[in-house]
Amino acid sequence: MFSFILTYNMNSSWKQWKVGYYNCCTPIDLFIKALYCPLCFQARTMEMVFGDDVWLTYCLLCIKGSFGLALNRSRIRQKYHIQGNICGDCWDSTTCCCSLVQERKEIIIRGYIGSDKTGHEARKLHQSGAKVSTAFNSDN
Repeated sequence: MFSFILTYNMNSSWKQWKVGYYNCCTPIDLFIKALYCPLCFQARTMEMVFGDDVWLTYCLLCIKGSFGLALNRSRIRQKYHIQGNICGDCWDSTTCCCSLVQERKEIIIRGYIGSDKTGHEARKLHQSGAKVSTAFNSDN
């Protein structure tokens, strides 16, 4: 069941993160949201990527704690074919805000444009100089 999470694939089709891990302070509003309520921030990110119910995800994160953050990070890595493993995801989740902002910016850059609620995040990233691809990009 969890074998897909535990694998580390060095295949050339697996990619690196497009957003740096410590590049979490810009735009500042994303960082503040992740710092203020990391579980709500992560629940919203999972809704954006997978269509997960926000409140169900929030409740599960409250129960699972930081291991839940690591599992969600693994889901994002698998979706976008990003290299890594669950051990790295657990380690990265220890600095929660940086990890959460990296994940949110990554999904926006890799093609999530969003609804009216989250479309402003894509516009802000675009204005800050980050490349925002279209929803139909072949990298997705």
